[in-house]
Amino acid sequence: MNFHAMVKTIITLVGIAFLFAGISAFASPNLSADDEEFTLSGLVLDAESNEPIAGVLVSMVGHQENIETDSDGLFSFANVSEGEHTLVFQASGYEYTELELYVTEDQAEIKVFLNKSEK
Repeated sequence: MNFHAMVKTIITLVGIAFLFAGISAFASPNLSADDEEFTLSGLVLDAESNEPIAGVLVSMVGHQENIETDSDGLFSFANVSEGEHTLVFQASGYEYTELELYVTEDQAEIKVFLNKSEK
């Protein structure tokens, strides 16, 4: 093989390598800020006494698991995507409460105050 044929073959192979690199770049999605996931944690308190409420059932609409607050009134959801979410709070002796929020990296911790029910 002469020099010019070898150079032409090398250029062709490099071109093919760049072509495959370009195709694979389109095939693998890039993560954007919208794809980030966070841990959403919160504290549930009695609106009157500011005391933590244990045993509150916390549900996130569209999320598979329900969580119960611990003895310190704390709860936590893992793998929450950035964006709008609705949380539902239910506890014996307290009003059913829905809270809509927008989760971001800066807003991934909340405090929720529940009012006692009139029943």
